[in-house]
Amino acid sequence: MCTTNRYLYYPPAVVRQCASRTRNVARWRHRTPLQLRERSDTLHRAVPQFAERSELASARIAAEQMLARLQAPIQENGYNLEPDDPRVIQAQQDLDAAVTAAERLDLRYQRATAAWQPAATSRRGLGTDRAARCWRTTRDWSRG
Repeated sequence: MCTTNRYLYYPPAVVRQCASRTRNVARWRHRTPLQLRERSDTLHRAVPQFAERSELASARIAAEQMLARLQAPIQENGYNLEPDDPRVIQAQQDLDAAVTAAERLDLRYQRATAAWQPAATSRRGLGTDRAARCWRTTRDWSRG
């Protein structure tokens, strides 16, 4: 797929792409395409979904807004509570828990994505995507 001959022209970007994919495939050379596809799919399923990340981000924002409203003055539609009030302390604890959960999920997302990307690249290196396929230019077609 990535070897050149006299009838095909490969732009430098495609050559670099094919070379990097070949290095990733070399590590999994003894695997069948089905095993590579299954491994890529398994690692991709471990990546937290957008809905889960969005839900935790919304919970964090709601906790921030509740804490701000509890401490805001009455003129700003708040409750004007002191920082040592039990409701403010509880709201602060809720905010801390929401921030911690969001950071934990973000770290899990980054680790899972970092593990999945090389497997996905190896899968693409097998020639299953159309972008990696080499193509002929009009100049090559004119040669017959």
